[in-house]
Parts: sequence; structure tokens; C-alpha cells
Amino acid sequence: ERTASGTIQRYIQCGLSLKSSVTASSIDDSGFLYCIQRGFSTCGSDEIILPQEFKIGWDKKAENIYPCLELVTLMLVSGKTPDEISENIYFYN
Repeated sequence: ERTASGTIQRYIQCGLSLKSSVTASSIDDSGFLYCIQRGFSTCGSDEIILPQEFKIGWDKKAENIYPCLELVTLMLVSGKTPDEISENIYFYN
């Protein structure tokens, strides 16, 4: 994300807050919506992942969602697309 001064944000905040770069919503027994609230760039590329939501599935509701948010974020930063992640990642708790 570009700041007011035009620089690109170099950190990504994962959490369950409106201030977080990425968060989760619609958390239930089948999964959650991974929500990108502020765009960020991938490693080694100028590609920007824009704000959006996509479904992440699991076999039962996780007691701690943070590792799920962090793993999906790392996959996005490494260049995987939201479609690739949503279609191929399923968490077993």
C-alpha cells in the first residue's frame, strides 16, 4: 500500500482488527473469509495484491486463527494467487 508520502508499505499486519492489513470474517465451522483490507506487494515483484476476500476452508473451527492468517499471507507474498490458495488449501485442526 502506498502511504500519503507515496512510499510502499513494507509490513503486513495480520489480526482481527479494522486496522490490520489482513483479517478474517464470517468465521464458522467450515472456514472463514480471508480479507485483504490494505493492498501489499509480492516478493521480488511490483505486483500488488489488491483488497479482496476469498474463502479458506477447514475441518473444524480453529481455536487460534492467527497461524492460518499468517500462512495464507506468506503464500500471497510468495506469489500464489488467491484462487490457487482458496482451491488448494484446507486446514485440518
